[in-house]
Amino acid sequence: MASILTVKVQDLNMKTYMSLAADKVFLTKQQNILQLVHRLHQKNIFMDQVDVGNTYDIEAHINNYKVRIAIKIC
Repeated sequence: MASILTVKVQDLNMKTYMSLAADKVFLTKQQNILQLVHRLHQKNIFMDQVDVGNTYDIEAHINNYKVRIAIKIC
């Protein structure tokens, strides 16, 4: 069973609450982003991210980008 986190969001105009479910995929992506910006001014301590940064080939993944012309210019 997938773990689900329920977060309460307040609507400032109506003063009502609603629940939003966050599945495991979303929470994993959120954790990766938080790790990426963790102590941004220091060297990255997460070696898996360092490995991805050193081996990533942007041209091999050009189809994943919306504005491909910006990648080709650089």
